[in-house]
Amino acid sequence: MNIYRLRKSSVSLILAAALWAASMRMAEAAQSKIATIIVNAIGLVKLAAELAWMIALVVFGWGIVRLIVASGNQEELKKAKGFLWWGIIGMFVLASIVGIIFVLQSDLGVGGGGIVTPPQF
Repeated sequence: MNIYRLRKSSVSLILAAALWAASMRMAEAAQSKIATIIVNAIGLVKLAAELAWMIALVVFGWGIVRLIVASGNQEELKKAKGFLWWGIIGMFVLASIVGIIFVLQSDLGVGGGGIVTPPQF
């Protein structure tokens, strides 16, 4: 009876070790997927920020063009100044966001840019 118990506990131990190894491999694969998701999300945020800057610059530039074209018409001048102001406001808001991010990075001791790597176990 003791030999049967010994074999049963040995099989249980081997099975537990195999399951533990498999779970560690699955955790490593999940960690790799999380890192990929984080890198992709950062890329999307950077793309959105660049797109916002381009839109703000285009609005500002369109305001300048409209200001030049509408040199004699007071109502068109008013619309052109509105485009200029919205472009300036957009660029100011974006610059403020970048400044806040830099301040938070320096206060928290986090470096800017690069790839975020999750902790390794």
